[in-house]
Amino acid sequence: MYDKLPISAFVSEPKTPEPDMNLPNLQFWNCMDYGVVSIHKQFIDSMDYELYTRDHGIQKGTYICTIDNYHQDCDMIDYATSENPAEHKSHNLISLDNGQYALYPNNRMRIFDNSLTPVDPKMPDFKVSTQYYQVENGFERLGMGREDEYFWKTAQEREKCENCGQSPCNPRCINAT
Repeated sequence: MYDKLPISAFVSEPKTPEPDMNLPNLQFWNCMDYGVVSIHKQFIDSMDYELYTRDHGIQKGTYICTIDNYHQDCDMIDYATSENPAEHKSHNLISLDNGQYALYPNNRMRIFDNSLTPVDPKMPDFKVSTQYYQVENGFERLGMGREDEYFWKTAQEREKCENCGQSPCNPRCINAT
């Protein structure tokens, strides 16, 4: 058991890797918060990986797991960036073909599914997510204490025609007035 060592201290074989990459080439970001969890994404486990290093071009490797950050204590102010959509970054732990290990964010690597990826794939051009998504607030809804039906309906659902399911009722519906 080892701790307090950077990812650059670990190799899969007791020999000097080629190329022997330093810490900034093996990990792009520090941990975003004190809460971390290890996730094994089975679907992408067997796929091929290309990492875009700072100084050594493309390096290939194999997926081990994803280490994700989260703000672990909702009773404390979140001074970190793990909950900020534009700043949150997962650390994908990759065993590199050169014998080193890397912790890379999604936007610095490509994953290839050999049965789906074309021979000459295009380079993706993604935008950073800056939006906080919310599904429970900002909408009129019935909740506990205001409705005694188990499968309650929203105001829009209550206004829909029972026959055609539209609001207002479809002019061709037999219920249309």
